[in-house]
Amino acid sequence: MFFHPLGLALAIDINDDGIESLGCVWDSREDPEGFQFDYKNRDSKYIAQALAKMENVNALRNSKAERRKKLFGAVIEPISEKD
Repeated sequence: MFFHPLGLALAIDINDDGIESLGCVWDSREDPEGFQFDYKNRDSKYIAQALAKMENVNALRNSKAERRKKLFGAVIEPISEKD
């Protein structure tokens, strides 16, 4: 929703114990369409996992939205020259 259209991607590293951690940022800003997933060539298990990840991101974002709206007047913190 943010990184991919800009040509950026966050990598998640998974160690041998299955513990996930933030990896690197992939930078392909020179790519005219940014990052994309090749869903047409993926199986239903892959798509189901991608949908579950999307739902997790949406749930996390929604869990923060109300508080951020109260603090900033919007989910995305506005930037003002006055501040």
